[in-house]
Formats: sequence, C-alpha cells, structure tokens
Amino acid sequence: MDYIRLSGGVMLIVCGTLAGMYASLKWQTKLRVYEQYLAFLTQAQSLVEYNAVSVKELIAAVRAVPLLRPILDETRDQLDKGIPTEQAWRIAAAAGLAKYGFTRTERQLFYFWGDTFGSSDIDGEIAKLHLHCDLVTQKAEELRRELDAKKKICRITGMFAGTLAAVLLY
Repeated sequence: MDYIRLSGGVMLIVCGTLAGMYASLKWQTKLRVYEQYLAFLTQAQSLVEYNAVSVKELIAAVRAVPLLRPILDETRDQLDKGIPTEQAWRIAAAAGLAKYGFTRTERQLFYFWGDTFGSSDIDGEIAKLHLHCDLVTQKAEELRRELDAKKKICRITGMFAGTLAAVLLY
C-alpha cells in the first residue's frame, strides 16, 4: 500500500514538473515565431528590393518559415477571395498567432506589416521593412532575455505545485 502512495506522489511531482516544462516550451515557441517572422521580413525586403514583387508573389515566394506558413497560406487564400491585403493579413495573423498563445497586444507588431505593406513605392517599402525588422529584432531580444528567467520559474513552479499536491493528498 505504501508503494502505491509513494508512486502516486512521485507521479504528481512528475506531472507538475512536466506542466511547468510545457509552459516554458510555449515561451520558446513564441521566440521561434519572432525569429521566423524576422526571417520572413528579411526575405521580403530582398524580394521587394531586387524583384519588386506584389503581395501575392511575395507570400508565394517565401517558404523557409514553417511556423508562419499557415498564416501565409491563409493570407493568400483571403487575397484570392478579393479581400484587401490589410484585412487578409489581420484575419490570418489573428488566427495563426492565437494558436501560439500570442495576446492581442503582442499581435499588434505582426499586424503592422499588413497594415502598411503595398502602400508606397519600392524605396518606401524597403524603408518600412527595415524599420519593421528593427522592431521585431528588439522584441525578440526582449523575449530572449525574459525567456531565461521565465523558463526556470515555470519549471520550478510546476515541480512545486506537484510536490504540494502530493503532500496535501498524502
């Protein structure tokens, strides 16, 4: 009987620790989304600068961003329906980023690209993309600094919660 109680307590501690690790994984995924978004913006800047592509061509040409691929595909589908770029990007970004746990305020940085892209000449687009790259880089660095502390806190809190549940139940 004591072995069953002991193994149950150990399982609670392990489950709490795994829950904490899952929470920290969500933060790491957010950081990867920012990094891939930066790669997307860099590729977009090159395509606009050297090829002067449209929004549809740009979205079809960028492939090296797997976490953003659903957002880009949804944007292309919305554009095919005749929805303006600004709305198509907002619809796709809202749905795609909510899946990764981004809050409304965090999504605003992503909306900025769709709100402004395609509204000026090539030099203006390149300047806006460069500015946007800088903003995303700053946000990614900020998140990277926060990630180290939050990752440890999530894991410790999960382990503590599991231990507390085991102690309270036994």
